[in-house]
Amino acid sequence: MMPMPLSISGPVTIACLVVLGIFVYPALLERGARGIAAIVVATLGLTALYAYFDRATAQAGARFGLALLWALAPVIAAVIAARVRRRS
Repeated sequence: MMPMPLSISGPVTIACLVVLGIFVYPALLERGARGIAAIVVATLGLTALYAYFDRATAQAGARFGLALLWALAPVIAAVIAARVRRRS
């Protein structure tokens, strides 16, 4: 299989970080346990997607570790955004 071109994987990564971390995940956090479960499922999906993007350039352990860190970035942004919204 051909590796995912950077011209596609880069914008997808940025879009996921911004849209999920600032808009979608904070709204899901307000929905309680079901929202958190949806975030977990989406984070696992993002981890798989990012690992797929990086499959040609990294070893398996490093690839999945880095993919997990990238997938957790929107979760961290969502927690910060949710706290800021509560304070305002």
